[in-house]
Amino acid sequence: MRKIDLELSELKFTASVYANTPAILDHIKVSGTLPDRWTYQQKLASARSLLAERGQKPVLNPDENLVLDTILHERRLPAGAIIPERESASYTLDKPVHFSLIDTHRRAYPKNIVMEKSEIPVVAETVRRILSLHRKGEMIDPWLEFPQHMCSFSFHKKGSRNKKLGVPVGALMVLWHQDDRFTLRCPRCGQKAYGIAFGGLLSVGGIFFVCVGCNTCWFHQLGGLGKMVGILKNSPLNQTRFRPRGCGYGGGYGSDGTTLLKILGITELAERV
Repeated sequence: MRKIDLELSELKFTASVYANTPAILDHIKVSGTLPDRWTYQQKLASARSLLAERGQKPVLNPDENLVLDTILHERRLPAGAIIPERESASYTLDKPVHFSLIDTHRRAYPKNIVMEKSEIPVVAETVRRILSLHRKGEMIDPWLEFPQHMCSFSFHKKGSRNKKLGVPVGALMVLWHQDDRFTLRCPRCGQKAYGIAFGGLLSVGGIFFVCVGCNTCWFHQLGGLGKMVGILKNSPLNQTRFRPRGCGYGGGYGSDGTTLLKILGITELAERV
């Protein structure tokens, strides 16, 4: 099976085309995997229709995201890649291919976006284990503080004698599952990234993300701190008990997340940081 290089935007377009036929979508939903081979002869016509309706970089719906996640996990395309080209589209070959993602992170974000890969992935592993427990229906105390020291917003648990808390797990779960602005595709590996802190200074504000695929961390600037205040006011978070109670410039409201890390079983890993 030959190997090709693709940009994440091209892979997203391919996933949206794949998801347009029930055969591959149903296979993924039933088995959780891509079919070994898929000969969808009308895929090019489908791609042109998609291109005309939604452009070269369509916003993926849940089914298309499911297909993309499966593709990224298996690193193969059972019917080749479909590449958008202005007003038309082309496909590589009607044969299975493996692929590598072209590293486009320097072009994907402005120069002032700082990307840094952690060699000891405590933060990413914390997110992975929280999500794993959620999928299993297992509950942990939603007021446990997440390990971070970058958030400009404080939180308050009723009955805690006005103690200001860093970002609690419950707040992050609301943002991850109900606010699309707090999840992104990693520009390095294409896997899902989650916002774990937010804030900034007067003219520099945004969200700190971590990728659960390659452990990359970065700051995604959205404006100034005032912009982040507006985002949180209009977020589903503001209608819950986890709404922020205070705000300050820079970081300051953080935690080592000691209790959470112990419960998740990654204390030993954290001690190596």
